[in-house]
Formats: sequence, C-alpha cells, structure tokens
Amino acid sequence: MQSLWIGIGCRRGISRETIETAIAQVFDQYKLSANHIAGLATVDRKFDEIGLLEYCEAHHVPLLLFSVEKLSTIAVPNPSLDRPSVAEAAAILASGSTHLIVPKQVIEHRVTIAIA
Repeated sequence: MQSLWIGIGCRRGISRETIETAIAQVFDQYKLSANHIAGLATVDRKFDEIGLLEYCEAHHVPLLLFSVEKLSTIAVPNPSLDRPSVAEAAAILASGSTHLIVPKQVIEHRVTIAIA
C-alpha cells in the first residue's frame, strides 16, 4: 500500500544520492517502510531539479508540484520564518490529509523532509 507522501525542500543541484540518504535516514528514525512511498511533492520551481527527477524515476513514484501561492494557503505546524513552508505544506497537499506523520526534518542543512 503506497500511502506516504514525502514533502521535500532542497538546495539547487542536490544529488539523487543525497535525497535517497535523507529519506532513508528519516524513514529509519520513524520506523517507516519505503515500500509505502506514494510520491514526492515540492514547490513548482523545482520542476527541473535533476536529483528529484532521478529519484522519482529510479523509485517509480510521481513528483507533484505546487505553486508558492498554493503552498502558502496551508497551515503548518512548523512554519519557516522567512518563506512559506514547502516540505510540510507539499506533504499535506499531496496526501489530502490534514496532519503530518513526520513533521519537517532538516537533514545536513540541504534537504527538508515532511511526511503525510
């Protein structure tokens, strides 16, 4: 059953390997199974982010993209101070849920992951 949507924010030029490591770390910490990943979701500015595209292709999951305007309409538990939430809001929007299974986790200051 693929039911977990990963909201993800990342620095430009992030590698697929870095994304895989970050996701594995969070899934291990929260005792989640990667077999349940439904897809990744992020801001539409990342439509051409190679690491995200390669991850989704390798794992046969979709990448959902949301506008900054759409993301900013979602109330999140851990808002950023200087910009709308990406990881938490994208996970909530993609899943259709109103709550997060995993609140945002910042990995090595390069990848932010939230799961709904």
